[in-house]
Amino acid sequence: MDQLGSSIVAVAGTLLGAFLAYLAQSRVVARQISEARRDRRREDFIEAASAFADTITRLTQAEYNRSKKRLADDDTPARELARQQTYDRRSDAKFSLLRLQLFSGADAEVASSAEGLLELCRKISDGPDSSDELNARHNEAKQALAQFVREAAAYAAEF
Repeated sequence: MDQLGSSIVAVAGTLLGAFLAYLAQSRVVARQISEARRDRRREDFIEAASAFADTITRLTQAEYNRSKKRLADDDTPARELARQQTYDRRSDAKFSLLRLQLFSGADAEVASSAEGLLELCRKISDGPDSSDELNARHNEAKQALAQFVREAAAYAAEF
């Protein structure tokens, strides 16, 4: 009878040990999965923010070139090409903005900064009357882009 009791205690101890190991392993795996998801979201956000910044840089230049041609009264096919390139870049920027919004989630500051930046880009070619005004709008968009990059970096660091 003594051996039976010892055997029951040994089996119960083994089962309890296996169950506790299972619980510990489950928690470790859940934590690893959570960290992997967070890392992936962070990578996706950084990729989307980088693509948006790149697209905005191209849009800013296209808007600037278009305005320069308009201010110079350039009625050549190059002016039409500049106008068309601006439309293409705006479309690309809107797509990049939507992608960024998907990956920034509920962070209103990053999304608002990106939307404001897109609007500033549009104002570059939206009727400046002089080269000075054009340059001022262009510089304002560049500064807003730098601010967006800082905000996006801060948001990415929070992951």
